[in-house]
Amino acid sequence: MIKTLNPLPALLLCMATFLFSCNNDDIDTNVSVFTEEIVFTSGEQAIMTGRVLAQGEVAVEDHGFQIDTDENFSDPIVISLGEKSIPGRFIGETNGLDIHLDYYCRAFILTKGETKTGNVLPFSTLSPKAIDFSPKEGKQNTKLTLEGINLTADTKIIWNNERLLTPDNIISETFVEFKVPALDNDPTINLKLISQGDTSEFSEPFEYIIGEWNEEATLDNSFKSQRHVYFENTENFIYGLGLVQGLLSPQFQLLNKKSLQRTPIAFPGQPVDGAFFNASYFGGGSTIKVAFPTQTIPLSTEFWKYEDQGFVRLQDAPIALYKAVTLMADNKIYLYGGEVSGRDRSYEVHVYDIGTDTWDPVFTVSPISPLNSYPFFHLNGYNYFVTETGETYRHDYTNDEWTRVAQFPTQPKEYGVSVLLNGMAYAGMQESDRRFYVYRPWNDSWRTKESLPNNLIFFTMGGWTNDNNIFVIRTQASNPTNKVLWRFDPDGF
Repeated sequence: MIKTLNPLPALLLCMATFLFSCNNDDIDTNVSVFTEEIVFTSGEQAIMTGRVLAQGEVAVEDHGFQIDTDENFSDPIVISLGEKSIPGRFIGETNGLDIHLDYYCRAFILTKGETKTGNVLPFSTLSPKAIDFSPKEGKQNTKLTLEGINLTADTKIIWNNERLLTPDNIISETFVEFKVPALDNDPTINLKLISQGDTSEFSEPFEYIIGEWNEEATLDNSFKSQRHVYFENTENFIYGLGLVQGLLSPQFQLLNKKSLQRTPIAFPGQPVDGAFFNASYFGGGSTIKVAFPTQTIPLSTEFWKYEDQGFVRLQDAPIALYKAVTLMADNKIYLYGGEVSGRDRSYEVHVYDIGTDTWDPVFTVSPISPLNSYPFFHLNGYNYFVTETGETYRHDYTNDEWTRVAQFPTQPKEYGVSVLLNGMAYAGMQESDRRFYVYRPWNDSWRTKESLPNNLIFFTMGGWTNDNNIFVIRTQASNPTNKVLWRFDPDGF
């Protein structure tokens, strides 16, 4: 069945359409505007939306927003978006506002020469704030990125409280980029951002990478030692055992720190490779040269102390270990980690009482198994260890608590140097690497120091401190096996 339509409604519909299209003036009088939402605010920017309300096409000569700090809009900022022919949403944006002020916003339209305004929405601009920056250290021309919020187009950097720098780039009110200027007279730089006169300071300083290396002397080349133990006293640097020309060494060398004269000292004990050592105490180690992948190694339990240019044998260690770590604290020796004869790692911690020459039963079990070929040190009542993966652990031996405190700046290699100076630990120079770092216990951080300038392949033999300087001995990898003594001033530049 075919359904027919009543012709009268259809006719009325056609007439209505005709009248609408021919009589736009009547429709325009019903056009209105609504202020919808303040979508976004920052320090100097605001984004808002409005809506033209009408039943059909409109003839709006201009539309947009008015913004003022006076709710009567006595002298408004006008965001003009131009003509509009259809109703619906529109978006406005301004970038010229002042920071942390109260504003009022309303949408407007201009139609037939008459301005109509919508409802009023209040909003407030925000204050700039410094958040973070990276890198935390560097040299001249290092690209520094400062992160903040609500930064304005006039943002500048206050460099060390006195120098005003213009950024190379400001990215979306959030990031400021610039290159580090030349080092003047202060390597620790206080950083601030200033936007529209509002100053915000970063919580930590930027630091120039500093330190000054000087070649002190070339030592004799007749004694090439590797993987040895070493320690110092007031006048001498003592090193020995380990390998000499690939063979186990049965002696020590006493190097006078001032004259640099070397004196051999016979060792009455068994030559070993990979002994533990600290503060003139040493022991353990392999009785054969260890090569990889050796499956089993014979180990010594002998325990010795160097004193008065001689050696005193002490109570044997309770466990035979290769490359274990010892640290002296509170008149005791703490023995950590290392490998047992089958090359498995030990996690037991043993304690030697210096006063009674006795070893206690197992003190505790540790979460890591340190090796003495990586940095270790005692500082401010704690024992510290750097693992093969660069994790830095602190052991509070009084309460037997372990804490992971920092990450070493690079993937550590073996057989470098670690020394204490002025309440900080310095470590690095592993194998032929020339990089050097400092650990600061007050904020548990590693920072980079100036690298050794000599780029020939040398290996580190050991080091000591004196008169606020660090002394490091490096031996050349190939013939001639020259040994060079370097002096490092951590604060020099």
